[in-house]
Parts: sequence; C-alpha cells; structure tokens
Amino acid sequence: MNYKHIELIIEKNDGLFWGRIENKGNFTPTGAGETTTGLIKDIKLSIEDYIEHEGKEDKFWCKIDLDNIEFDLKYDLAAFLEEFDFFNLSVIADRININRTLLNQYKTGTKHPSIEQAKKIQNSIRGLAKMVVEAQPIA
Repeated sequence: MNYKHIELIIEKNDGLFWGRIENKGNFTPTGAGETTTGLIKDIKLSIEDYIEHEGKEDKFWCKIDLDNIEFDLKYDLAAFLEEFDFFNLSVIADRININRTLLNQYKTGTKHPSIEQAKKIQNSIRGLAKMVVEAQPIA
C-alpha cells in the first residue's frame, strides 16, 4: 500500500479555500473549493489528471495511492479563522490585546499581520484550543 502524509497549504480568498502542495516531485498540485472537503477533492482530481497524462514518469507522484493519501492541513490565518469559526474573534482579540476590527481584517485578507502579530494570534488560538480540549471555561 502506498500511504503518504502530504502537507496541504490552505488559504482563503474570494470566498473559496485555495490549496497547494509544494516541493513534491515535478508537480505542484493546486485546487479550490467552497469547503476544505471540496478543496481536497479538487486537489485529488488535479493529481489524478497529472499522473494520467504528463506525470507518468514522475517518480514521486506515480507512487501515490489517492485512495489512501492523507493530507496534513496547514492553514493561513484567514482560512483557519473561517474553517474554525467557533473561535470567536472578540475573545482572541481580547486575549492578545488588539482591536477586533483589525483581527477581522486579518481574517478577510484586507490586512496581513506581521510575523510577531501572527505568532501572538497563533499562541492565543493554541491556548483557546487547549482550554476546549481540557473543557475549561474561557475567562
């Protein structure tokens, strides 16, 4: 069985989830969908088409079993906040002491956080996720 874990980078733009797989063989699969499930289906179709046509000799992609492939999803901030919308922007903004409107602009892609700001947001989300897993109330 050809089983692979492959990193799929997901971004949110124009109301769609966009994805790509980088640095694998001679092909960079891309796709889009209204949901992450739709995106994954589109990516698989892109890989299948590549393997059937110009990628017949690609040593990496020819070994992939599309029925058993698993994607490690890596979200950009806007896609993450859209996909996991139960993380309330107001709570996250309060935790990292930034304006909720600014955080919403990051979510929509109107503005982009600095590296330091993105790390603060990431740490806040991790803290909230830990509370959810541990079933602690958010204070």
